Amino acid sequence: MSLSDVLLASLSPSTLHHAEKTLSTLSTTRPQFLTSLLELVLDQSQQIQARQAAAVYFKNIIKRRWDSEMNDETPIDQKEKNVLKEQLVPAMVALSTQRKLLRTQIADAVGLIAAVDFPRLWPGLLPQLVSYLTPADYTVNVCILEIAHHVFARWRSQTRSDDLYRAINYTLENFQDPFFAVFDATATALLSGQTVPNLSAVAQTQSLLVQIYLDLTFQDIPPEFEDSIPHFFGTDDGDEGYFIKFLRWDPPALRGNEEDPTPTEPTIIKTVILEICELFETMYNELISDRVLAFLRAVWELIGTSSLAVREDAMVAQAIKFISITAKTGIHKALFADEGTLQGLAQRIIVPSMPLREHEVEQFENDPLEYIRRDLSLSTEGGGSRRHTASELIRALFSIGLDAPVTRIIEQYIGIALQEYSANPSENWKSKDTAIYLLTAIATQASTSHQGVTTTNALIDVAKFFSENVAQDLDIERPDVHPILRVDAIRFIYTFRYQLTKEQLASVLPLLVHHLGSSNYVCYTYAAITIERILFMKFGKAPMFNYIDIQTLADTILNALFMRILNGNTPEKTAENAYITSADESSITHFEAALSGPISSILQQDITEFIPYILQILAQMLEVHSATVPDAYRSLLGILMAPTSWTHRANVPALIRLLNAFLSKDAVRMEAEGHIKTVVAIIQSRLIPSKLDDQYGFELLQTIVRTISPKTLKDVYFPAILNSVFMRLQTSKTDKFTYSLAYWIFYATALPIDGLGPNTIIKAVESIQTGIWDALFGNIILPEVSKMKPLDRKAVAVGLTRLLTESHMMLSNASLWQPAFLALEQLVSKADAVAQDHVDESEAISTTIDYEEPKAGYQASGGRLTASLPKRYDPADYVLNLSAYVKQTLFRAVAADTRTRALVALPSPTPWSRALQAGEAF
Repeated sequence: MSLSDVLLASLSPSTLHHAEKTLSTLSTTRPQFLTSLLELVLDQSQQIQARQAAAVYFKNIIKRRWDSEMNDETPIDQKEKNVLKEQLVPAMVALSTQRKLLRTQIADAVGLIAAVDFPRLWPGLLPQLVSYLTPADYTVNVCILEIAHHVFARWRSQTRSDDLYRAINYTLENFQDPFFAVFDATATALLSGQTVPNLSAVAQTQSLLVQIYLDLTFQDIPPEFEDSIPHFFGTDDGDEGYFIKFLRWDPPALRGNEEDPTPTEPTIIKTVILEICELFETMYNELISDRVLAFLRAVWELIGTSSLAVREDAMVAQAIKFISITAKTGIHKALFADEGTLQGLAQRIIVPSMPLREHEVEQFENDPLEYIRRDLSLSTEGGGSRRHTASELIRALFSIGLDAPVTRIIEQYIGIALQEYSANPSENWKSKDTAIYLLTAIATQASTSHQGVTTTNALIDVAKFFSENVAQDLDIERPDVHPILRVDAIRFIYTFRYQLTKEQLASVLPLLVHHLGSSNYVCYTYAAITIERILFMKFGKAPMFNYIDIQTLADTILNALFMRILNGNTPEKTAENAYITSADESSITHFEAALSGPISSILQQDITEFIPYILQILAQMLEVHSATVPDAYRSLLGILMAPTSWTHRANVPALIRLLNAFLSKDAVRMEAEGHIKTVVAIIQSRLIPSKLDDQYGFELLQTIVRTISPKTLKDVYFPAILNSVFMRLQTSKTDKFTYSLAYWIFYATALPIDGLGPNTIIKAVESIQTGIWDALFGNIILPEVSKMKPLDRKAVAVGLTRLLTESHMMLSNASLWQPAFLALEQLVSKADAVAQDHVDESEAISTTIDYEEPKAGYQASGGRLTASLPKRYDPADYVLNLSAYVKQTLFRAVAADTRTRALVALPSPTPWSRALQAGEAF
């Protein structure tokens, strides 16, 4: 069976599984396998389906295996890597006249390789690209510029660093001159008004050129780009520049079909130019300040001539965003404060951007998951929806003190929309939807994904609007309400939940629970999300709703959600509905009884998509028990210890949480029954060696060191654990691994357990190899101290303090002690700056939710039930004031030990060392 045949077989459901196994085997055993795939992509005698499958598989292998430091897969042979680097650019050129899908996959692969190797390990890439660039062949230019954009675009999201700037400077030295030459030739041809041969390819070239312009200026403005600003942005008394000319450029030959949702090349060019204008207005305002008004006029004209076509959404949204950014600066406040300007913004931009359009209604009905994603997002790829950016424009005007006139103007449009709805509710339901969205826009002044709206417009009575215009749409006795208006009502509660009283929320909870049973996908999903958010609300540090408050609804909520899960046929539905309410020990028996049936059904049927959620729910219920592990849970240990449970990576975080719950409650019995040996074996064989899951191994080790007796740790488990750690350090050290290892060492030394102090930890390390502590601490652990995240700093500071004051080995080694002392001083200063010893655990969980949700969307499997995360264990809970503890411990150590007194006499004194030497409080 040829490689082409195997790839074709992978496209058929009946042969997919066997073909995937064959491809997986070939990819690691067949010499030059990637080269063979690339040759197949280029072979025009092969079926196009096989070539496309080869291109996709080629890219996916590059993604998984090129960077051997970041994955557990078989690395690609270095010789083949070198061959591929020579072949990829010519391959792209060979594909220049063929299907774009093939080019796109290969360009993606080049970008993935460049993210790891360019420029240090791939110095030949830019010279190859430049050698093909020419104003004579725009078909080839498109291919070359696609590669360049894939390589450079990643810089936009990267944190500034020396390596990043070295890569950018290297690129500018080798690429900017040919870039400017091709840009000038292409722009001149397109803007000349003359007939341009191969217009589509020339326009694609121009689109890529403006994207690369954005790539190369995103981090900082290079000198040559700064010098050429008049060329691109124009001058007030001369040429208006390329960018404004392209904002007006609209060649009839490229307009295409307005019904086609794909943006045209002129639309893409305009959108990217508007992104460039936003960047320059935000970061380099002083360089274009005299041209802002000219661009505002051009943008105003652009919006005026745009249509409601889907393909222009991103462009119009970006245009509105540029106006918002300009307004926020306050530099042109007089212009925006003018009554005529505000009326024009409302009439021509804000209000026309708010109504639902037919394609959105169709999406609500035919693609509800995407509708939810877009509706809940603060912005979407491509600049955000028109609605979202129009709302941001309102908030931008509010930010410069124009809330009163803007509110007055928009309220008039809200009134008109509500009157239209009242005249004919069944026909004009979209008018009410527009009114609700407009009201939400002017009522919201600040919001977060955790709390919804946090600050409202004092001129708007949210509760009154809800009671008069929204609440009735939740009424289950009104079947005539349009489903979108019902969702609007639920979303209104979701958005303004912190502006409603507990009594108001309690009154709508039964209605929301009823809508869990709705036949409408969006409606029951919004109901589930809103119920979860309401039940997760805090009053101070305590939940606003306790078990007594929701006792009558608990069964209904849980049964409705589990019916949705059991009836759902996709993992996305599971992720979308996954959630668990808060519980306390008095209510846990009730929850266990309610959940036992669905949980048993899912485990018995081995529904793999749902098992990660079930394990997390079981862990949460076990965590609530304050005594030992109930007998009903003990049978789960067999699942936890079975190797097959760990083969599904999506299970791993949930398995870790459940194991931690068992260890915290029942470590003594688990040790007596031999389960701890199995847990340590899992850590050694499955977790520590894995670059993807090593952090979970250390998470388990944290629980083990605080639940197993120090003598057993020293005699039985530390040697095996530390041997695995050192083996991993020697073979495949990563930043994540060294961070997790360092935190675990400090975690262990911070624990107030007799027999498990700093000396015990150091002796365990030294038992592996005499003298290895110095290298481990100095080269691996100490450099991580400065990188510690805020939530980790307290444990690290306490552990490091104990090492400096209690460890005989540390006190006898100035070359370790003094750098560690300096690191501790800097760490505690950071912790003081953020009041680390007063971090609210609930806020930490909220931060996790806020971070994960926008990134994850609806995850296919293994999603975390973030709202039910376990309480973080504090190994230094005996320390109430971190700064005071550290300083007092050091002060006592200096007073009691001559070694410590000598060590604080640093070659370059610090505030702490001077105070300690002088015996003064600090």
